[in-house]
Amino acid sequence: MRKVDLAIIGGGPAGISTALHLVRQEPSWVSRLVVIEKGTHPRPKLCAGGITQFGMRQIRRLGLTPKIPFVPVGRADFLYRGHAVQLRGKPIFIVTRREEFDAWLAQEAKGLGIELLEGNPVQSLARRAEGILIDTAHTRFLAKAVVGADGARGIVRPWIGARERPARVARLLEVVMPETRFDFDDGRRVATFDFDMVRDDLQGYYWNFPSLIGGQPYLNSGVYDSQVNSGQRKARLRELLSKGLKHHAYLSETTRIEGHPIRWFSPSNQVAAERILLAGDASGAEPLFGEGISIALAYGDVVASTVRRAFQKQDFSFNDYRRRLLTSPVGRYLLLRWATAQAFYRLTSRDRVMRFLWRTGELVTKAMR
Repeated sequence: MRKVDLAIIGGGPAGISTALHLVRQEPSWVSRLVVIEKGTHPRPKLCAGGITQFGMRQIRRLGLTPKIPFVPVGRADFLYRGHAVQLRGKPIFIVTRREEFDAWLAQEAKGLGIELLEGNPVQSLARRAEGILIDTAHTRFLAKAVVGADGARGIVRPWIGARERPARVARLLEVVMPETRFDFDDGRRVATFDFDMVRDDLQGYYWNFPSLIGGQPYLNSGVYDSQVNSGQRKARLRELLSKGLKHHAYLSETTRIEGHPIRWFSPSNQVAAERILLAGDASGAEPLFGEGISIALAYGDVVASTVRRAFQKQDFSFNDYRRRLLTSPVGRYLLLRWATAQAFYRLTSRDRVMRFLWRTGELVTKAMR
């Protein structure tokens, strides 16, 4: 059995960000922690790949510059029944391939000497007086504290009994297809967020993002359903995805449709237990648009500062984590998006209200140009 101060379960953006923040804030942590990842980088990961300016700030805070292919999105069109609200930026956000992003981030961590054990799924956890016993496929650890950064369907969250009722889980379907219409030489890329399908019980939107795979242009398309209003009838996602593809692009017989859940943030979510902290999707992603990567990166800063304080005081109750999270920049960001999602997705059934919002948005954005 191997003893460590901190075991981070999950080698994605939340877990690696936590490790990077700890080591950059206090270099001695490089020998005190281990990151345990069930897959091997680069591992397949369903994700639209959008990283907002908020996420780019998190990357810069870590002292990093992305060294992976990405598409800068210079314009985002938000559509509803013939109305288009256009936002412009340099860029508004970037689109990358999640497996490439995660692999690059993991490599940066390894470069600092952080131990990342890949291909090593956690099989069980158990409480002991001196810490958390973790059995993996290859090693047994005894950790004084554990960060659960293993996603919406990971092992840590259900193990601490974090089960909200009703379940706060959004749904997502995604396809990736070769695209020949985008001009990758004009320096501008357009992303589409189509909210027309809220009339078909979708509590979300259809999207088109330009993407790069192997240096070639692709179209990343999908539907996001927040399910914020649990009393509303469930949308038929496959039908809506096909409808959106026919309207905006195309769907070939060989196109592979994939889906996954997103556990979204609520201020009442359970985020900690004795010796356990949750981060990233395990704690809660942004519910309005389903933004995940940027949020996961920002969790790392809060988790790292909470862990350092716990070890300084030798108090592993983590009773202060909720307060620290909610008052942090990422907490305020999540609270704003959560409140907006709660209000907005309850208004989508009111066509007159939606039309008013979009007409107002059109006037405001045109005046800002």
